[in-house]
Amino acid sequence: MRSHLDAEARGVLFRGADAVLANSAHEPLGLVGLEAMAVGGLACIGASGEDYAVDGRNALVLHRDDLREFMALYGRVRNSGRADALRRSAQLTAQHHACRTS
Repeated sequence: MRSHLDAEARGVLFRGADAVLANSAHEPLGLVGLEAMAVGGLACIGASGEDYAVDGRNALVLHRDDLREFMALYGRVRNSGRADALRRSAQLTAQHHACRTS
C-alpha cells in the first residue's frame, strides 16, 4: 500500500490478516507491533528490543531475516490451534502497555 490508512482501516487489516509483519528494523519503537496486538492481530516482531514480545505467548519473534524461520514459527502456532489464544494474550499485553504510558 502506498497511501495513508486511518486507525480503523489498519485495525481491520491487522485483525483480519493471518499475521502482521511489524518490522522493527524500520520502526524501532515497536509501535506497529503493539498496534497490531491491540486489535487482535498476530504480530511477527524482530528481536531488536521489544521486551513486551514473548515468542509463542503473545507474538512470533523472528531472530533472522529468513522466510523459513517465519514459516516454522507460524506453522507451529497455526497447526497447534493456538493462534486465537496468542491473539488474546497479545491484546492483554497491548492493554497493559497502554495503561503504563497513559
